[in-house]
Amino acid sequence: ELIALPLKLTQADASPVRAVLRALPQNN
Repeated sequence: ELIALPLKLTQADASPVRAVLRALPQNN
């Protein structure tokens, strides 16, 4: 759900948002 919110708010920037979300779990 938390991931869906930023994706919907930034549909145009879906690529960078996905990259950030993907990097977060890797850092953790």
